[in-house]
Amino acid sequence: MNIMKMTLRKTITALAAAAALAFAGASRADAQAKKGIFALSTNIPDYIALGTMNLRADVAVHQHWSIEGTFKYNPWTFRANGDPENQMQNRNITWSLGPRYWFWNYYAGWFIQAQAQYQQYNRGGIWDKYVTEADAFGGGVALGYTYLISGHWNIEFGLGVWAGVESYNQYNCPRCGRTVDSGTRFFVMPNDILVSIVYIF
Repeated sequence: MNIMKMTLRKTITALAAAAALAFAGASRADAQAKKGIFALSTNIPDYIALGTMNLRADVAVHQHWSIEGTFKYNPWTFRANGDPENQMQNRNITWSLGPRYWFWNYYAGWFIQAQAQYQQYNRGGIWDKYVTEADAFGGGVALGYTYLISGHWNIEFGLGVWAGVESYNQYNCPRCGRTVDSGTRFFVMPNDILVSIVYIF
């Protein structure tokens, strides 16, 4: 009799656990199914990079695929005590466009993306006095994870790298500097550190 009671308890416990898991999975799937196909997001670390404003727009085209386009703009120059000899800048205009592959479902879980990117920048005075301005063309890849906060809000984490060719001039100080180098060169560098707030329509 005791053995039958123990077996019954184990069976009920197992069924309850299975039902709870099924309900959680169904709720998650239902929340995902109700999501729209359009999303807008902004990346917090870009603002820390001397105030680079940024906006990304996404459109889902399949359960596992979306297309994203990003625009970044930084017009700012910072001067210590108003001294033009002690200024730093990360001025840039950046455009990128490319596909994302979602391993589970669009706007949720792990993703990998590829993108074509163009950037015009004037950067310097941050680590040393040298300033580089350039037009850069290339492509990049990134890997990340999107966490579902609610029906409309996500938070996204990721890392990216891009490579390409840039036509550049380098100066020996941030303002009115002498040209010390110029030309065309190949580059590979980090692209995005993603900690993005995402709103899904």
